[in-house]
Amino acid sequence: MKHPSFLSTALFGLGVSVSGAILFHLLSLLFSSDLVVRCLIAGASLIYIVWLIRQSGERVGLVTTVTVWALMTSALIWTELSLIYSLLVYIVFIWLVRSLYFYSSLLSSLVDMGLSFLSFSAALWAATHTGNVFLSFWCFFLVQALCSAVPEQFKGRDSVPGYPDAGLVLDDRFQAAYRTAEAALSKLSSIH
Repeated sequence: MKHPSFLSTALFGLGVSVSGAILFHLLSLLFSSDLVVRCLIAGASLIYIVWLIRQSGERVGLVTTVTVWALMTSALIWTELSLIYSLLVYIVFIWLVRSLYFYSSLLSSLVDMGLSFLSFSAALWAATHTGNVFLSFWCFFLVQALCSAVPEQFKGRDSVPGYPDAGLVLDDRFQAAYRTAEAALSKLSSIH
């Protein structure tokens, strides 16, 4: 799994931010600002999710993910959830997609969750203090780009008694326990 770099994510975010700001100003002439913002958030989340899946190099799950996104968006429209809660739902969905495609440890996924909510806070701050759509999108995607620094898996050291390679990775604990049980069984069988 290839994690997108900070630069590529930031450049992608810049493109989405500029496009979002232009579309907001054009579509606000025809529709209400609230409707336009909701559509832009939904569209930007879909584009970002598809981009993330493409960056991962995985060949599976794109159709399923887009289908789930469409069902989720339909449910958000039907329930008429507030803009803030709708945005949180999209951010959680983005986090889930990134967790499934880029991380293999719970700790990495939790760090990514923290950055996702930090990006939500940055976008909310920009929206409330400036009212600028470009800055809101840009702050969101700039903090999202920091997710490229989260490793696929945090590794730690764990000592296993009786083995010279006592610095096993935490994920190898099962294999170490299996080898210990196997050694104990061979000792028991040799005693009889």
